[in-house]
Amino acid sequence: MRVVKPAGQSQISLPVDLPNGEWAVAITQDTNNNDKLDKNMVGIPTEPFAFSNNVRPRLSPPDFEDCKFVVSGPGKVVTISLTR
Repeated sequence: MRVVKPAGQSQISLPVDLPNGEWAVAITQDTNNNDKLDKNMVGIPTEPFAFSNNVRPRLSPPDFEDCKFVVSGPGKVVTISLTR
């Protein structure tokens, strides 16, 4: 887990320091600083969120296969666009 302050940006670039392999990233933005992802009555997030590969889920969280990326050495950077 890593805390990043987007400072008004809708796109976040994260340096990835992980062992080689397949990985996926999910990020959320706690806009009201209550330390949780707020959701509506149906369970849909009301705060910005995103997944690696910029996968946009419809009715459920996306599959790992859709979000995965490969780390094969140092210097990997993942860029993700938050939903609004």
